[in-house]
Amino acid sequence: MKMKKQFRFEKARRITEKEVAAFKKAIEEKTGTKRPDRSKPAKKQSEK
Repeated sequence: MKMKKQFRFEKARRITEKEVAAFKKAIEEKTGTKRPDRSKPAKKQSEK
C-alpha cells in the first residue's frame, strides 16, 4: 500500500477500549514509564 488513496476504509474498524488498554499496558511495560492520561484538564474556578 504505497499511496494513501489505496487504503480500504470500508474494511477498517474502530479499536475497542479493551484493545486500547492492552496497547497502553504493553507500551508501559516496554518503556518502563507510566503513560499519561489523555483526559481534559480540570477547569480553574475562574473559568467556570
